[in-house]
Amino acid sequence: MAMGTTPNHVTRADVLCSSAAEFLASLRLTNPIWGGRPSNRWAFRGQANASWGLVPKAFRPTTNLAYTGPQLRPPLEADEQRRAELRVLNYFLFLADRVGLPIPGDGQHLRLPDTVQSRRPSFDDWPWPGVLEILAIAQHHGVPTRLLDFTHDPLTAAFFAAQAADSDMADGVGEESLAVWAVDLRVVSRSVDAHRSRGERPSVIWVTASRASNTFLHQQDALFLLDLEAERRDFPPDLEDAIASAPHRAALPPSKDPTILRLMLSREHVPDLLRLLWNENYHPARLMPTYDNVVRTLEFRRELGV
Repeated sequence: MAMGTTPNHVTRADVLCSSAAEFLASLRLTNPIWGGRPSNRWAFRGQANASWGLVPKAFRPTTNLAYTGPQLRPPLEADEQRRAELRVLNYFLFLADRVGLPIPGDGQHLRLPDTVQSRRPSFDDWPWPGVLEILAIAQHHGVPTRLLDFTHDPLTAAFFAAQAADSDMADGVGEESLAVWAVDLRVVSRSVDAHRSRGERPSVIWVTASRASNTFLHQQDALFLLDLEAERRDFPPDLEDAIASAPHRAALPPSKDPTILRLMLSREHVPDLLRLLWNENYHPARLMPTYDNVVRTLEFRRELGV
């Protein structure tokens, strides 16, 4: 394992692993790089390509922010961006409700038109606090939002990185490294507390949704990070920049330890990584439990040869 801090303004350390076993050993919270802190003090995100930043789907130039009509792709003017995000959320809400799926956070604040709601918040305050729970559910199931999915479980993040990389390789996509990103939530929490003490709006927060009615959220130990100043940043807004600048924005001293870690593994080790994760019960049927995924997982097992 090789570790070094990137020579730029972002407080990030990169951890380069040479094997799947080393990658998993590095991710375990018993590894000294995690400082002996429990899993709820870290947020992990797996990505198929280590070169990708932490850009929410709603801001990616490849994202279509319209379910009907002409394609609508970022970058957009701020007001148009926010209204597009609300429209796709409403499409998700109405269809999920019509087929009988429960949606935590659903309410008349999303169903009634603006002209009926005298106290509807301004789009300048988007996303509104009252929509964050449903926004989290929508994001988790693929709706483009400005939230970004994370998990408290580093091996869950490793599985999703490996699964996506395996799919890319099957499609002939290049041989880059995959990555698991880790964010020190103490930094986010301290920044929020500092802003709160002065009656200020924080720059970065984390969002959770009720797990009682959503098995996927529970099984994946999911949470979401949200940049409340995304549209003030260079496009596309990257959460790495937002998190790294949060202490300065909150008038706090910089952390002595890296705020963000990025653990990387060459894609050539993906089959080994998936087999090791299988042995520890990390697969689609457990993390996304449906009957369809049970069958897909059995087929996946056959491909892995385990």
